[in-house]
Amino acid sequence: MRARPKREATAVISCADPSGTCRALPDTGVASGTPANGISRSGTPCPWIWLPLRRVSGRSPRKRGYRHPVTGRLVIFSGPSGVGKDTVLDAWRLRNPLVQRVVAATTRAPRPGEVDGVDYHFLTREAFLNKANCNEMLEFKEVFGNLYGTPVEGMERLLAEGKVAILKIDVQGGLEVMAKRPGAVTVFLLPPSKAELEDRLRARSTDDPEDIEVRLKAAHTELAIGTTCYEHLVLNVEVDRTVDELEAILNG
Repeated sequence: MRARPKREATAVISCADPSGTCRALPDTGVASGTPANGISRSGTPCPWIWLPLRRVSGRSPRKRGYRHPVTGRLVIFSGPSGVGKDTVLDAWRLRNPLVQRVVAATTRAPRPGEVDGVDYHFLTREAFLNKANCNEMLEFKEVFGNLYGTPVEGMERLLAEGKVAILKIDVQGGLEVMAKRPGAVTVFLLPPSKAELEDRLRARSTDDPEDIEVRLKAAHTELAIGTTCYEHLVLNVEVDRTVDELEAILNG
């Protein structure tokens, strides 16, 4: 039987120049595309970026119908504070039972309602550093005076079970994991606008004013890195539509 010729995949968003290195993008413009490229299906105007479309070699577009991944998939999922990462992940997990968040470790105190081992593994600084020194953290760093890291064991367990292992992680940690796990899917969640992001952060009752100002400054840095170095950029305007985009990325 004659082998079928390989077909070129549909156009996808690229955040890198032809050399494969991250590059700066203009601050304004419109980002639009098909669901498979991680940008709003309706072509919603995006105040953050302008992204060129290019074609890449790869698998042909998926056929209609839901398809679970055969093996475990690692997804690096990032976005600035206040963009709605937890809300989106909760909705995505309800939609797709294979999607599971890798529980990160931290030395910060639990917030009201947070459960150890579910929201985070809450560790003392000494216990955290002991694990890091034993190479039990895929990556770790200090953010706002607290240590955060990704336990290797939990991630590897989910992948071995064939799950979609989600690393909800900041952009610095994301870049570190990209270097160690180049096959990971990378997704950066964008707010509808800069003004709305600031309103969300200021409305938080869990942070004091000084923390909010620090987070606002950090958000600008994260947006600059995320919009240039992540493969898929998803505008979070409405949660169900955002989950649609994530499913399209996963099955694309």
